[in-house]
Amino acid sequence: MIDREVELIIKYSYPKLAMEEYFEARSLIFNNLAEEDIKMLKEEKKNALNKVINKISKRIIGSRQVIDGALKEDRVMPEEVQDIIARIKVTNQVEGQSIQDGFFINIPVKGYYCLLVQKQRLAVFEMYVNMDETTFIKVNRKLALYSEEDYSIALKKPDNSEGIAIVDRESATGIKGERLTLVTYFNRDYYYIDTLEKYGIKLLY
Repeated sequence: MIDREVELIIKYSYPKLAMEEYFEARSLIFNNLAEEDIKMLKEEKKNALNKVINKISKRIIGSRQVIDGALKEDRVMPEEVQDIIARIKVTNQVEGQSIQDGFFINIPVKGYYCLLVQKQRLAVFEMYVNMDETTFIKVNRKLALYSEEDYSIALKKPDNSEGIAIVDRESATGIKGERLTLVTYFNRDYYYIDTLEKYGIKLLY
């Protein structure tokens, strides 16, 4: 049983998990806490949180091989995924609707998916949708508490066998206002990370 003390430690933290764009981090931690984790958190408070997060991250990754091309020049995505990425559409107008403070995005996968939209400091939006090349997701940047808040848009199959996501975050260069947009993809064997710009796609700011 998770008591109030442990609940607050997790609730008011900003946990970083492996493949976190595909899961709501706090819920995932709550649902995967073992009795020994709860005991450790009660005894060591926030000092134990990283240990718990690392253990859960290893469980999420499982036997998947991580292929990170974010700092490489060459593309690392499989050919079939590159084809999907190349057909991503980003626009500020769809069927008579326009947006000036954000954009519409279509990730051209087909079938029944869990759509998960996360912002750094706001609640997670999650729903199940039938996706095709006419399904656009509206991203309103003014919803952010901060103008350059990190966010992600992820689509994953209900059985967690496959997923693709766009992750927009502050660049690691430390230069204020510089953003890094990643595209990630996973299946049962691999977890790929790459920069979206390599594939000729840019978000609208």
